[in-house]
Amino acid sequence: MKVLYSGCSYSSGVGFGESIEVPDNKPMYTDSKDSEYIWTNLVHNEFFPKYQHTNIATGGNTNLRIFQMTAKELLEKDYNFAFVQWTELLRYEYEIGFELYSTKQIAKVGVGALTHNLRSGTYYAKDVQKRQDGFFTLEHEQYRIVELIRYINILCGISKLKNTKIYFVNGMCPWDNNFFKKQDNIIPESFTEYTKELLQINIRNEEESVNLYNKMHNQYKDEGHIQNKKWLNLYTSMRNNRIDTNKDGKHPGILSHENYFKEFATKLESVLQ
Repeated sequence: MKVLYSGCSYSSGVGFGESIEVPDNKPMYTDSKDSEYIWTNLVHNEFFPKYQHTNIATGGNTNLRIFQMTAKELLEKDYNFAFVQWTELLRYEYEIGFELYSTKQIAKVGVGALTHNLRSGTYYAKDVQKRQDGFFTLEHEQYRIVELIRYINILCGISKLKNTKIYFVNGMCPWDNNFFKKQDNIIPESFTEYTKELLQINIRNEEESVNLYNKMHNQYKDEGHIQNKKWLNLYTSMRNNRIDTNKDGKHPGILSHENYFKEFATKLESVLQ
């Protein structure tokens, strides 16, 4: 009997591990998947104490990487349950060069760029960040949501074939309450705030805004919908519900993880009956 946990730093315990000194920078902290404080272990100890525990979450993971790692794990091994925590939409992983050492770069708006010294030359963090931010000005979150829904439905298909019960966790997804509930005969003023922002209704007339609203939800439908019944916290992201931080001063702390556990436990108590 086995349970799988997958996700980014919110599920790998970044900030609860040992510190790593970084020259001319603040200390970084390692993953701590064995930490007694993180939600994965709190959930496992409460609901699955006799099951084998596998946590493949990794700090910095993108949604694409989370999907790939989870799909591979589910296809190669047999799990009774799987919990997949999704991260922020606009996060990418790529390699700046091909060397004997890591050239991996996690791209996010405004933060995260590193200096990379390659045989071909040096790419300084400031220049890397500028190029990344330029790319993100051309990106639109709607297509990342559609992509995420595609990942979710593929994983649901794999789980059905493998007889695995799968659940999803909103780690850092930005949508607001009732975002995925399509309303008929709705006017733009009644859209959720995130919908208004996503569709930029301030620069459109009512007809165009409503047509885009319908197009948006039709795209979600075409990919199989968000599968809201399989989420532990579809509309209450872990990032928005963070109430404290751990040693690194930015990742959720002990109190936050306790609250995550309480929310997830309420949902699990009903679905696992």
